[in-house]
Amino acid sequence: MLRNVSILLVLLAAGVAAKHVELPAPYKDHCILDDKQNLYDPSRQFDINPIFPNAVDFVDDVFADMATKLAQPYRDEIYSISEVTGIPLGQITMYNIFYEIFTMIINVNWIKDGKLLYKSNNFAGYVGIYNGLKPNAFSLTADDRFQLEGGYYAYLEAKEHLMNTPMLSPVYFILGGAKKDEGCIIARSLNGVRCMDKLTQKNAGFEGIFNVLSSRTNLNKLTTYTVLMSVETARFETILQSCPGECYP
Repeated sequence: MLRNVSILLVLLAAGVAAKHVELPAPYKDHCILDDKQNLYDPSRQFDINPIFPNAVDFVDDVFADMATKLAQPYRDEIYSISEVTGIPLGQITMYNIFYEIFTMIINVNWIKDGKLLYKSNNFAGYVGIYNGLKPNAFSLTADDRFQLEGGYYAYLEAKEHLMNTPMLSPVYFILGGAKKDEGCIIARSLNGVRCMDKLTQKNAGFEGIFNVLSSRTNLNKLTTYTVLMSVETARFETILQSCPGECYP
């Protein structure tokens, strides 16, 4: 269960062992596959509506002062975004501190010399990346900030890097490749719960995966969106999510 985003890759079918933990009352797991429901609608990936606060003078003043105290390289990135877009420095700083509140998600194509290197989705104005895809190489999601550097990583190199690089906080990565059996979850001190066994590998497409991720407790009160990625086709969909009713925090 991810804290901010619920994500799974089409390449991850089933067979990922997870420890089941019962939730406290009145919360409980619920797999919508039991109800024969289908909540997947690919047209919803275009329903990304920004929610911005009313701009006030103290925001620009207070948060602009905070920007000078941010660690590098994030400070320089925030200053550059403000300079290029013309958005006041204080507002860009605020979006990076309280990015979850505004829920403005954008899909980004990273292009160099006319060639597509990566796809990612980002909170607008936020300098970190949660989810990325390199066509025909690998796809990656993390419940923490990470950087997509260079253009030479393939699946095995990415796996080795994610397994052995020291982490500042608990995290788990979902890594998918372009070849058969290139899919894994790298848990760095976290457990997860899923209804993937009910989906089965046969139905592990965008529709099936989305429905699994729309089930409690994969879907929870802190979920903001679901992203679906295919390394082979470079298909990349981001759909806003919410969890009404008795959803576990």
